Amino acid sequence: MNVRRHYISTAALAAVAALGLGTLTACSSDSAAAGNTDKFDVVASFYPMAFLAERIGGEHVNVTSLTQPGQEPHDLEISAKQTAQLEESDAALYLKGLQPSVDEAIGQSPSPRRSTRPP
Repeated sequence: MNVRRHYISTAALAAVAALGLGTLTACSSDSAAAGNTDKFDVVASFYPMAFLAERIGGEHVNVTSLTQPGQEPHDLEISAKQTAQLEESDAALYLKGLQPSVDEAIGQSPSPRRSTRPP
């Protein structure tokens, strides 16, 4: 159990760092045009990341989770629509190595604003 708690703490720190970097990027003039909304668009790979983004960003973010409630995050296979969401978002929060299809989609994404937690 202590090992699991360690990973959750690391995930929280990674999410905070990624959201902080994303928030700084949101201040640039081209970020509002990228999301086509007044809010900062964040795509989270699974619920804990979505929860952190919502809690940190509050009313300033629009958060979408790739993993549906009750779905096993490790087994996620993202659709073409979800891949498009990743590419159009202002930021993506995920843990590298947890969901291979998300890793692949983000690796192919042209956006330089993606942040990850090193393995």
